[in-house]
Amino acid sequence: MRNFKENQSFIESSRCPFVILDTTDRKMNVVLLSKGLKEYMGLNDDELKNVIERFKLYPEYFIYNEDLYALRTGLRYVYDHRDEEMRVRFRFHLRQEDPYIWFMSYGQYFNDQEDSYLMLELHNIENEQRELRSALKSSVQSHALLEKILDTTQTNIFWKDNQRRFLGANKAFLQYYGFNSLDDILGKTDEDMGWHNDPGPFKNDEKRVIEYGESTHRVHGRCVIRGQECDIVASKSPLYIDGEIAGLVGSFEDVSAEYRQQAQIQKLNSALETALKNEEKANKAKSEFMARMSHDMRTPLTTIIGLSELALKSESCQDKETMSKIMDASHYLLELINDVLASEKFDSGKMELYEGTWKHDAIMNSIYNIVKPSADRNKHTFILDLEKDVGDIVIDRKWLMQILINILNNAIKYTPDGGRIEWHERIYEEDGKMIMEHQITDNGVGISEEFVKNKLYEPFSQERNPLTKSRTSNGLGLSIVKKAVDMFGGSIVCHSKLHEGTTFVLRIPFTYGESHVEEEKHRVNLEGRRVLICEDVAINAMIVKAMLESVKIDADIAEDGLAGLQKAHQNNYDMILMDMKMPRLDGLRTTQELRRMGYRKPIIALSANTFQEDLENCQKAGMNDFLEKPVTLEKLIEMMEKYVDKEFV
Repeated sequence: MRNFKENQSFIESSRCPFVILDTTDRKMNVVLLSKGLKEYMGLNDDELKNVIERFKLYPEYFIYNEDLYALRTGLRYVYDHRDEEMRVRFRFHLRQEDPYIWFMSYGQYFNDQEDSYLMLELHNIENEQRELRSALKSSVQSHALLEKILDTTQTNIFWKDNQRRFLGANKAFLQYYGFNSLDDILGKTDEDMGWHNDPGPFKNDEKRVIEYGESTHRVHGRCVIRGQECDIVASKSPLYIDGEIAGLVGSFEDVSAEYRQQAQIQKLNSALETALKNEEKANKAKSEFMARMSHDMRTPLTTIIGLSELALKSESCQDKETMSKIMDASHYLLELINDVLASEKFDSGKMELYEGTWKHDAIMNSIYNIVKPSADRNKHTFILDLEKDVGDIVIDRKWLMQILINILNNAIKYTPDGGRIEWHERIYEEDGKMIMEHQITDNGVGISEEFVKNKLYEPFSQERNPLTKSRTSNGLGLSIVKKAVDMFGGSIVCHSKLHEGTTFVLRIPFTYGESHVEEEKHRVNLEGRRVLICEDVAINAMIVKAMLESVKIDADIAEDGLAGLQKAHQNNYDMILMDMKMPRLDGLRTTQELRRMGYRKPIIALSANTFQEDLENCQKAGMNDFLEKPVTLEKLIEMMEKYVDKEFV
């Protein structure tokens, strides 16, 4: 700035807050204050003159001591470097009792002839400094809070440089390893500390973090703590400073208890798996034994029941009473075999429903015809109240019949002679499902409330009283009934009083078939029909042949599958009865060959094996149905009426 003195009045009238100092002798003599600065200070001319004189003598009176040194240093610097601008912060007050106020000064030198001047522009930065102090205080508090959090948290936290050397750790970390101070770990690596018998997992993990900037999560490794090897999992992330990876920060937790528990669980699971395999083998062996037992017992029963039935029908039989007892005992043994097999299948979870479309009225009539003779022998009054003209229903016919026959037979068996049996049926819809409700009531010996509540459906359980002692029972019937009802998704309820009688209420869900109109059963004339019996047990083959011939049906016998193929090729049979197990060629392969040869008439399996797997194998081979041994004449006639005159591929 040239000609300072000539422009002094103009400069002095400026609204900008600045002061001009004469620094010719490296002093700070106030020459001029702008109007803007005067107004800011709020001083009149006399007060201002006094302040200038005092400032000249005692600048420390106005400027904070520490800042005065910085201001003088800045003045000296710009005095020697005239082309540069001075920037200095300092605290200033006019009176001793006033608080200091922060100013930012911007200084620039200029010469006027031989004199040297410094123009300082002043700005009040008290608010900025206050905010800065507040931010600094917050920063200090945040730092203290962070340290408090690190030392309070139970998580083990640490941080390292990019050489994997420890820079710090929190209190939990030090306590876990039993250290008193950070000095025990600073500048050391995990390997220096000797913590790991195998340092590989964590060493490789930390290299990934530092070299590639990847975060890792719950990396497992083992750590030796005070002589004991522990399982720990660590998570780590890169630590960035100015955009560069300067190290890592991580945490870990001791999972030794969890890993011990997992090891124990794995051990238990392995033991359980072994036990299940052994149980599966045992169940398979049991099932195979039951199948063999069923076959081996049904085969002689076929002979006994067949001969007894033929003898009872023969007019020449002289001891029909004995034959009848043999027949009853054989049927009881057959019932026992069936119950044991059914119980085993329920227990092994292999029992399933196999639904078909059946005539409701025909099923009920069949059940009635089966149980009525027993009721008549005991001179019972049998009251029947069943739904009529129901039509086709979709249901597992075998199990529905077995459930109802079992309950009805029990009512007949445990009611003294001359008693009363009632069988009521009601069909209704409930929650969108059709329900078949059967109520079977007797006035027999009854069952105690305690037995009904605790033991009624348990296997091999039977309440003992004078009448039941005289009745033979295997104790499986109601147990199987309950499981079968549950399989249907139905319910069974028993109401009984000792010495007064019993009522069972069964509720079985079902669906209607396509037709609801009962068709009249078509009777087929079987006289003169020809049947081939493929059976390797000669006596059983002779019995079936005699049964058929008793109703004027012609029958031939083939002792095995090969003989059966030859006879079927030479003769025209209306039906073939096929035993499953025969020498040279069994029933399944014989059936397959017959179908391949073009035989289209019905083939019915004869077998002592009653497992569903056997039924499915028969169907796959080309058989049309299944007759369970021992075979009765009634079953033979029913099967022939069902299939004769039909052709199959």
